[in-house]
Amino acid sequence: MILRGVGTQVFPASLCLAFLCLGGCGQSGGNAGLDATVDVAGLELSGLVDAVKDADTDATAVADSAPTDTIDTKGDLPDADVLDGEVALPVGCPPDPTPSWAPPVTGSSPIAPPPGRQCALPGWPSPIAAKPLAFTLASGVLALPMGAQADRCMFWQDLDGDGLEDLTFLIAPDSPIGGRKLVIARGQSNGTLKVEVHATKLLAQPFDCAVADLEHDGHPELLVTTLPGLAVLELTGAKAGSIVNKKFLSGLYPFGWSVSVADLTGDGVPDVYLSTNLDVGIQGKYVCGNADAPYVLCCLNVASAACMQTKDGASDLSNCCVSAPPPSPHVVLRNQAGVLVDDSAKFVVDTGAGMTVTPRDIDRDGRMDLFIGDDFGQHGWFINRSAGFAALKKEVGMRPYAHIMGSVVADFDGDHRDDLLVTDWGPATLYHATTTGFEDASSAWGVWPDTTDTVNWAAFAEDWDRDGSPDYAMTVSSATTPGKVGQVEDGDSSIFLPGFHIVGQNQGGHFAVQKLPWPNGQISDFISPVGATGDYDHDGDLDLFFTYGNGQIGVWRNDTQQGNHWLNVHAVDGVGPVLGALVQVWAQGHVQEQQVLAATGWGAKHAPTARFGLGSVEKIDLVRVWWPSGKITDLTAPAVDQDLTVKMP
Repeated sequence: MILRGVGTQVFPASLCLAFLCLGGCGQSGGNAGLDATVDVAGLELSGLVDAVKDADTDATAVADSAPTDTIDTKGDLPDADVLDGEVALPVGCPPDPTPSWAPPVTGSSPIAPPPGRQCALPGWPSPIAAKPLAFTLASGVLALPMGAQADRCMFWQDLDGDGLEDLTFLIAPDSPIGGRKLVIARGQSNGTLKVEVHATKLLAQPFDCAVADLEHDGHPELLVTTLPGLAVLELTGAKAGSIVNKKFLSGLYPFGWSVSVADLTGDGVPDVYLSTNLDVGIQGKYVCGNADAPYVLCCLNVASAACMQTKDGASDLSNCCVSAPPPSPHVVLRNQAGVLVDDSAKFVVDTGAGMTVTPRDIDRDGRMDLFIGDDFGQHGWFINRSAGFAALKKEVGMRPYAHIMGSVVADFDGDHRDDLLVTDWGPATLYHATTTGFEDASSAWGVWPDTTDTVNWAAFAEDWDRDGSPDYAMTVSSATTPGKVGQVEDGDSSIFLPGFHIVGQNQGGHFAVQKLPWPNGQISDFISPVGATGDYDHDGDLDLFFTYGNGQIGVWRNDTQQGNHWLNVHAVDGVGPVLGALVQVWAQGHVQEQQVLAATGWGAKHAPTARFGLGSVEKIDLVRVWWPSGKITDLTAPAVDQDLTVKMP
């Protein structure tokens, strides 16, 4: 187990990562008294022998059990130090502990916990971006058929394996009896998109979609939720657009508003979670009441509104609103050799009117958890305990009621805990993670003012200015005059303002918010806009594709000029991206982390790539990939401003 250095010296791998703890481990108690200096380029280390002798016993035990790993990189790389063989965790830095608010684990897990972040310094060693975000409405990027109207399905992912990511979406049929069309705008090396249109027999309107390589053969499928039920479409080859339900579905699965793809069972293949959402009965006349200011809840009558305002967390829409349907349990579909089989009985699933689902290993135990946002009800985390989910809602600080539309997880404040941003009918909510759960930080971070009189949907957390601190964006369907957001379905068009979407630039303690206006001053309405992020022009920053109005599609090109560096990491196996892989980037004792997923929540899609803004940092010390199998792959000193591919051992 050795580190092959740039010079002639050779060091044990148990020493090679000690530089990650400098300045941070003493404070955390994991490596107090360590006196060492490290020049990563020259690999000059001192004072480490004693530190190794004093290393934490638990950390050593985990290191000793780490599997053998290798690294495979593609692209133009400089000379780099590669860890070969068994890889130890940073000296004195055990894996991150399970949060105190998470339920205890019963039984042992074959998957080692992910590498610790507690030895890292907070934040990122680069100043916050000095200039505001700049987006330009880019016309002519998509050459669409005349009158094309996009459905609630859009994503950004490389479908044909050429290394160039593609924009894919569904558009409404040309005639009342026609099927929807599958549009694939294939990325080109010159920064353009080449549009191709495929016929489908999908008649029902989509409510959400997701991409999953169900057979793990390099040819992903498209999962679409419709009112009749789940549909599966081919995405590649001559049969693109064909409905192939019989091949992949073992039964008829119910309508799901949101569909999420993640490895829930730990077998290395994608499973599917369907959040069902029947009509919650809010149309027509209703009474609105303040539940926890400034949030608004609406119901059909005074008695129901009073019931919803009890705030004790014991009631929700299903037992307050007399017109609401009975609870409808969500569905877990386990991937069994490429066929989706209903495995809901094994899990404790949500029963509310589910709108958004965000996968994330929030308790860092190697199992994928889910945040589930319900419409006119409670919302919270469903912690994966292998034998089932443990539901945590108000117990960890979630508000007792909300009407959630979208959700995204990111470490907005740089404290190495995963925060949560949810969109809503009315003000969006920013939850900051704490040692005991989550707390509402919406007011302090300035999330409320620009969302109070809107209905906001798909949420993104991307580092738009590449300064090392995640920003956010959200689509907005309805912008109303003050105090009128509760009346968006009354049919009164006079309350609507010109439409816009919202971006918030992270300023380190608050967001500087911009409203990006819809093209041509179009007036907003009650719709369900979706979006996708991707670098279509290959300039290193992320652009935003979005729907607005009556299914129109726009592109905001990111023209933010900050001079900041970046790194994209593609964590793959022999077939494609490895969903759930954790990617860390270390520099100067600081760390950023991304989990490889293809969606943030309902209606918000991005490539399954870990994208990092580096700010002024020109030298990366380490890129670490922790695979869902528990194996670890490390790469030292990769160049910045590149796409880096790391292959799973």
